[in-house]
Amino acid sequence: MIRAAVGVLAALLPARWWPWLDQYVPATRLALASSILTVIAGGMTGIAGFVAFAQRQASAINDAVLNSPAAAAAGDDLSTLTLQGVSALSVLAFFLTPTGIAAAYFTLSGLTRALSATIADGSGDPILTAIDAVARRFGHGVTTTRRRRSRETLEGAVVPDQVFRGAHLGIDADLVIVCARRKGGWDQGTIVHSGEMWYRVGAIEERTMRGFLRTLYPLREVKDHGVFRRQVEYDIPARFTER
Repeated sequence: MIRAAVGVLAALLPARWWPWLDQYVPATRLALASSILTVIAGGMTGIAGFVAFAQRQASAINDAVLNSPAAAAAGDDLSTLTLQGVSALSVLAFFLTPTGIAAAYFTLSGLTRALSATIADGSGDPILTAIDAVARRFGHGVTTTRRRRSRETLEGAVVPDQVFRGAHLGIDADLVIVCARRKGGWDQGTIVHSGEMWYRVGAIEERTMRGFLRTLYPLREVKDHGVFRRQVEYDIPARFTER
């Protein structure tokens, strides 16, 4: 029973955590039960909170009416009309209170999770899931920035590209472009167009040259031109493209 209770609570966490949690508590299996209990908790919170709220509102209006000379002169009709209006507005006003907002959230989120658990793989609490997504995105950004800076330290300052014959670097290619930074959109198989020449990028390599990390793009001339889906423009010095 303790594992089941913890499993119900664990099912509130983001669904991506469930496979790991299932090693200890039945989070995935109790996702539907967790959502139903959330709806019940929301309903009970709403009913109890609304009764207390309505009583406080009615008591406040009663005191205001009884302490008002104009209301006393008007008689009981004013008091009754006022209380009826307050009762109608109390329903809307209650959902603007912290208790009303919490009750509505638990009920709606529980219904959504129950539907998800019935027709799909289920989901955790929306707010916890959103917080988890933001934290993951932030963590990924921090990790990416750290890796980029570490790589840039190895690459050194940004310098112009260098072009070599493939044989000069021991690579089976017509030409090799040596870059201080990786080129976006340059993948293996990409077509490089320079003047009247067309080249296809081969297997990309990384080497440490003169103490700095360099990215090498081997190019092999394309003689049978067809439809190129991935193409980039690049200015290769004339001495390398002269036939």
